[in-house]
Amino acid sequence: MDAEQPAEPNVEERRPCPECGEHIVVGAILCRFCGTTLNQETGEAVRLPPEPVYAASTPSDPTSRYATASLILGASSLALVFCCWPLSVPVSVVGIVMGVLGMKAKQRSLAVVGVVLSALGIVGMGAFLLLMFLAGM
Repeated sequence: MDAEQPAEPNVEERRPCPECGEHIVVGAILCRFCGTTLNQETGEAVRLPPEPVYAASTPSDPTSRYATASLILGASSLALVFCCWPLSVPVSVVGIVMGVLGMKAKQRSLAVVGVVLSALGIVGMGAFLLLMFLAGM
């Protein structure tokens, strides 16, 4: 046997990962233990730029959700007066409560409009019942 040949030709050369210290193959481009990306030529860890943070992933103000819900419930209460009048009052009350909670938001105008629409839903319900009563006389 030649003295220049390695004892086991099937074993690949290994070196420690610069991040976690585990032994990896010399030509590796990714550490299988910690997932660090490695420069294939130098064997050093490659620093990747951080993931971008998008505006959609940032938490929003929860009070603005109340303002938006108040607006939707107020508009719904007006529509319910004409098609499903018994539901108009509970939807209006919830719309007013959501509007009051949403007054702390930056979008205060949405909350105000929602409270006004919800109040109009209650007034419209009263007017509708009054018309039904007068029509029945």
